[in-house]
Order: sequence, then C-alpha cells, then structure tokens
Amino acid sequence: MDIKDSLERLKKANEENKTPITVNRGLLKSALMEIELQSKCHGESFATRMVVARLKDALGIKP
Repeated sequence: MDIKDSLERLKKANEENKTPITVNRGLLKSALMEIELQSKCHGESFATRMVVARLKDALGIKP
C-alpha cells in the first residue's frame, strides 16, 4: 500500500464523517449516559473525553 492510496482512504473517511445526521435529544442523552457508565467501568481515554465533551456541548450540559 502506498501513500497515495492511504491518503485517498483518509479523504473518503473524512467526507463520510462530515455527513450531517439528525437524531433526537433522548438518543444523545442515552448515548452520553452509556459512555459515562462504560468509562467508569473500563476507564476513559482522550477520545472518550472528547466525545463526552462534544455530546454535553450539543445537549447544553455544562461540564
């Protein structure tokens, strides 16, 4: 695999991640509670903290 193929895969994944979606508030709150519960049981990483912060921001919850 060369750098050109890797770059193309990265660009495709990046475009996919930019696709806007709509979910209800209850689903986001459930996801947040599940992530926080799993973090307490298994520990958290930098990525977990980042996701929790973005979910709280979207829900208007102050850290």
